[in-house]
Amino acid sequence: MSRELFIKPMREFHVRNLNEWESRIIRMFDGKVPTVCEWVEASNIVKVLNYIGGDLLVHVNFPQGGGIDFDHAEEVDGVVRICSKGDFVEVKAESLMFWSLGEDYSWDYFWLESYSESYLFVAKGCAYNRIPMTYHRLHDRMESSEFYKFMRMLKNKVEMEE
Repeated sequence: MSRELFIKPMREFHVRNLNEWESRIIRMFDGKVPTVCEWVEASNIVKVLNYIGGDLLVHVNFPQGGGIDFDHAEEVDGVVRICSKGDFVEVKAESLMFWSLGEDYSWDYFWLESYSESYLFVAKGCAYNRIPMTYHRLHDRMESSEFYKFMRMLKNKVEMEE
């Protein structure tokens, strides 16, 4: 079997995934995408996550490492439930932050901060999600603004290598 039989569909998925990610971000902010935006109410956090999620468009990186394909979020007694294919994780969310790294929306991400941990929501097809070292809790070892600086550095490094 040809390797191209597997590579071409994967490449096409990444293109579709990133186009949809970009489209949802632009629509969410009516075309005026900020560098950072924050939501603090659990009900608003769930609305935003459900707007960007669905169709398994988003991958969630867990604080303890690894992650899941995000399906939807629910609010249960002020707690945010992150759901994926019948499984879920409950988070006592402090805030949800959106961070943009500029015109290339594939590097944009959502940072869910609980009172003790951080969860990272990224486009499933993004470059960050394809770097093996990113599954080792990098986001949970930094504050949100420090992680933003790290992402800018990583983005610049990846672009220089392309």
